[in-house]
Amino acid sequence: MTSVSVASRRGDEYTRLLVRFGCEVVESGAEIVLADPHLVSSLDLSGVRWIQSTWAGVDAIDWSQVPESATVTGLPGVFGQQMAEFVFAYLLGRSQRVPERFAAKSWDETLPGLIAGSSLGVLGAGSIGTAIARVGRAFGVTVVGCRRSAAADQMFDRMHSIDEIGSFAKGLDHLVAVLPATDETRGLVDRRLFEILNRGASFVNVGRGSTVVMSDVIDAARSGQLGLAVLDVTDPEPLPPDHPAWSVPNVVVTGHTAAHSRPEDIVGFFVENLARFASGEPLVGVVDRTKGY
Repeated sequence: MTSVSVASRRGDEYTRLLVRFGCEVVESGAEIVLADPHLVSSLDLSGVRWIQSTWAGVDAIDWSQVPESATVTGLPGVFGQQMAEFVFAYLLGRSQRVPERFAAKSWDETLPGLIAGSSLGVLGAGSIGTAIARVGRAFGVTVVGCRRSAAADQMFDRMHSIDEIGSFAKGLDHLVAVLPATDETRGLVDRRLFEILNRGASFVNVGRGSTVVMSDVIDAARSGQLGLAVLDVTDPEPLPPDHPAWSVPNVVVTGHTAAHSRPEDIVGFFVENLARFASGEPLVGVVDRTKGY
């Protein structure tokens, strides 16, 4: 029986599922850890060979406490559907004038718009970004990606490297940021980027708050350069009650709810990786600690 240590605020749920799959859950001494990233350092990691994160991002891990010999894996492919539904709920809601319909107190014959034929940029075209692109293409949206490599991807009509971020963003109708928190991405989304989007563009951040200059989002929304800004993540987080973002009509703050770690999904991914671990095969979702993702 494989032994696993668990460190999570939903530890009981994870434990119940792991036992069902034939794992022995122990408090210490296991070679394998399933943990919320910010709780990793609370464990004895001296003999740990593999740490499975329960979150999409691993920036909360204290890497100084993780042995060089330990492999850390993220969760590629687990959160894509949740994130895509979140993004398009807001893009469709805007084009279909959902807030105005709710607020209307009289007959309103103003026609809705369409997102078909518009352009969407996905900044951070990993597994989550690819899921967003797939849904966009189904709606007839032109989808452009941006990531470290400009290698072509069939889910994107065009791909840019991060060095080409200006060309990537120019003339977009919608921009979705799915960036991890790294030194390289800090403050990457700023006033200069917003200014080269089409006027009135929509912006959605489902990555990390530190990747966006918050004051520039506020200014762009107030000026109308951004017609809608949806901030699921912010810097700082949680956002203080007196932050100006709360008072800008076309800024929506959603409290880091775009996707959540459902234990059944996490354990399902973990068990498949566990089979690879047991047979000596490469694990899926290995994190490069020098890149932070």
